[in-house]
Order: sequence, then C-alpha cells, then structure tokens
Amino acid sequence: MRLLWVLMAMFFFNVSLVHSRCIYPKTITQFKDAYPDVKVIECTKNYPFFYNEFPLYPQHKENYFPNNGYHADLSILEVPNATVSIHPYGYVFVNDCFIKETQVKALEPFKDKSCIQEPDLHGVLYIEGRVAVLNHLYSWIYGLFVPEILTALALLEIYGVQYDYLWIPCELSYQKQALAIWGINPDKLIHLFHGQSLQADTIILPTSISQNQGKIVCNVNYIPDFLLKYVRQKMLDGVAKMNIQMNFPEKIFISRKDASHARKVPNEDEIFSLFEPFGYKQLEFSKFNMAEKIAISHHAKSIITFMGSGSTNLIYAAPDVKIYEIQQEHVEASYFYMAQTLGLSFEILNATTEHDLFYSPPFASGRVLPIALVKEFIENHPDL
Repeated sequence: MRLLWVLMAMFFFNVSLVHSRCIYPKTITQFKDAYPDVKVIECTKNYPFFYNEFPLYPQHKENYFPNNGYHADLSILEVPNATVSIHPYGYVFVNDCFIKETQVKALEPFKDKSCIQEPDLHGVLYIEGRVAVLNHLYSWIYGLFVPEILTALALLEIYGVQYDYLWIPCELSYQKQALAIWGINPDKLIHLFHGQSLQADTIILPTSISQNQGKIVCNVNYIPDFLLKYVRQKMLDGVAKMNIQMNFPEKIFISRKDASHARKVPNEDEIFSLFEPFGYKQLEFSKFNMAEKIAISHHAKSIITFMGSGSTNLIYAAPDVKIYEIQQEHVEASYFYMAQTLGLSFEILNATTEHDLFYSPPFASGRVLPIALVKEFIENHPDL
C-alpha cells in the first residue's frame, strides 16, 4: 500500500506549498451559499429512534442516554474543485471551512472563536477524479472505526455515490482487513495522514453518523438502524466468501489482556475463573484477524465482554446470541441500544457508580472489578 501511495503521488499529484490560512465554521446551508455548485444529497430527515429504557440510572436518562428522539439529519456533500485537509486531531476542513454537521458530539476546534488559524505543513496534493473523505476523531479505535467509519461507507453505497478514490483510515491491520472484507479495491485507497491536504475534481463528504437532534449526549452513539444492519450484512457476506475453517467456541469471554495498560482489568483471570465452569473460553481478539473475529462472534451462542471495543463485535452476532456486558467506571448505552436494533439479548453486569456517570472520562476502565458483584450476577443468571 505504501508503494501504491508513492505511485499515485508520482502519476497523479503535483505538490505546492500552502501558507497559514483561516478556517471558518459553517453550516451546510452557509457553505452552500458560499459555494453554490455544491450538491447536497439529503439522506434522512427527522429519522426517529426508540429503544427500551437503558437499565442503569434511569433518573438521569434524559441528560445522558435518552431512549427516544431523532437522529441528526444525514447528508452527503459533493463539492466540485475543492480542497480538503485533515487537522492533526482529525477534523475535516473543506475549502477552509469546518462544516458543523460533520462535527462529532460537542467536539470542535473553535471554542467560541469566529475562525482559527491553521498551517498546512504537508502542502496540497492535486488529484484528478472524485475523492470520498471518511474520518473520525478517534478512527484508530476499533470500537469507533466499525460503527462510525464503516456506516459512513454504507451510506455512500446505499445512496449510490460513486468515487474514484477513498481517503480513509487504512494504516492499521484491522482497518485494511475490514476494507478488504468490504470489497474495496486497494487501488482506490489513499492513506489518510493527519495534517495533510489534497485537491480533487470533486470532494465527497458525509455528515456525522452517530449524532442525535437536540441535546448532545456523550454516553451513547445513536447509529441509524438501516446503516448498522447494512454494515452487519456486508461484513458477514464478505467473511462467508472466505470459508473460514476453525473451531468456534459456543461461549466466549472477550479478554482485555491485550488492551492498553489503562484499559486492562487487574483481576481479569479471577473474574474469568468464575465463568469458566459454564463452558466459556477466554479469547484475546487481537490475536485473530478481522475475518476470524467476525466469524467467532457470529458462531457464538453466548458472549461476555467488557464494555468497549469488545462489545463492538455484537454487530456480527447471530440473532439467538446472549450478550453479557461488564460495565465499570464508564457508563455507556451505545451497545445496549445497538443490540436492540439487531434483536439481540443483552444484559449488563454493572460495576459503575453514579459518581462514574457524572465524572469518569469516556475511555476509563482499569480498576479491579469487585468479585462479589460477579458472583451475585452469576447467581442471578443460572442459564449462563
């Protein structure tokens, strides 16, 4: 893929230096007023969601994880003769504008400023053709790449948007594997480097996938059902063609031993020892390739996972699976709602507190899990 990047640069690109410039925040309407040739494909309008109530801290649901409302309207922009750049933090700027509808949650770089000054250290790469740009502020995280980046890719396919090149995170092995399973021609991939810019005949940019209308909440990502189901089927179809042969355990305990130090659970082995008599196998998913992860998840009858990237694999689970999610330190409703979308049984072993709900950082979870809570959960779930 690196050779491909060099060849593309040699044959398609010319490089010119760009000085500092001012980036302005604009809504789609304001952006279209400034660039009348922009085509806006309106994909959804007031698309509703309704879930069963999240079982933890229901007294705070309206502020942290509302179970009904409307998804943010989804659109796809096609901007002719445009320049796009990726901020080092991952923000996408088009023609020196930050389009507000592409914003992730309340994360934006302006902080009440009318504009920000941004240098471009890598210059502008010129390319002929149509370039789709898909990115996320945390695109290296498996638990966000799958339900955020792949759903954006699904949106393009569902609405028949064609592109010549795809500027998308594809440096990590699981990202490359996921895109191969999807069926993306590797010749279309442009490696996405933050701080880089390019100009193309047409830039294609979808709006943010997981937003909701109204109050921004940070304890749940609202993925439209039709996109989640499309991703699930697309990936399962791709893996089915690979005819993976391996021994699939019926009951899996997704380990966090392969996580970063801050995410490891110090007493994981002790926790697993309580589930092992029920027939569970402890698996470190990082030791499997993407296709194997999907196949293992799809063949499992019961899955125990710590809340996080491990939970993401429920997207591929069969309808009759039982999902048991362990939540500690950070309270998150995303996977509970995703499971409902896919018709899966889902229960939570709760080791959080109300203080965690109010104050824990979004990627927290590295403390000892009280064994008494695990034993109590097992006692109340004899059908594990």
